[in-house]
Amino acid sequence: MAFLIAIDVVVRKLFATTLMSGGVGEISGYVLAIITAWGAASALLARSHVRIDTLQIMLPRPAGRLADMVAVVAFFAASAVLSYVAYFTFNRSLMLDAHSMTPLAVPLAIPQGLWFAGLAFLTLMSAAIALAGCVALIRRDYAAAHRLIGPRSVEEEVDEQNAIIESSLTEAKP
Repeated sequence: MAFLIAIDVVVRKLFATTLMSGGVGEISGYVLAIITAWGAASALLARSHVRIDTLQIMLPRPAGRLADMVAVVAFFAASAVLSYVAYFTFNRSLMLDAHSMTPLAVPLAIPQGLWFAGLAFLTLMSAAIALAGCVALIRRDYAAAHRLIGPRSVEEEVDEQNAIIESSLTEAKP
């Protein structure tokens, strides 16, 4: 999308016209919404969502575990609300056969359906992780609970980066 936008900007500057009549912006907006929904699920699985770790580090361990649980349950609730709204947006566009009001006239059910599917997947993933985290906490398996819902430690992030570096070095060798 960045490449198409750059070409469109250059063509507009040099020739005072556009290649896509605004279509690049429209498509990039759809792509952004879709990959954000699907990417949020990936970030949840990787425990990569932004957290306020400074406060959590200062909490006693039981309070930190409770904060993790509250956070993942709140994440589930927020994704469920977003999925609910996305479903009705998608369904209304589908029933009305709505199209974008641009020269592309994109059937809105297509990008909205992909967006809704990503949010629905995010909701299912966050529900599964919240449930598994609750079960681990009830069983007092704190290590498993941390691997599911806790913030990534500095050591985990360093290990991941080292593995990436080692992998790239291994691939670079003849």
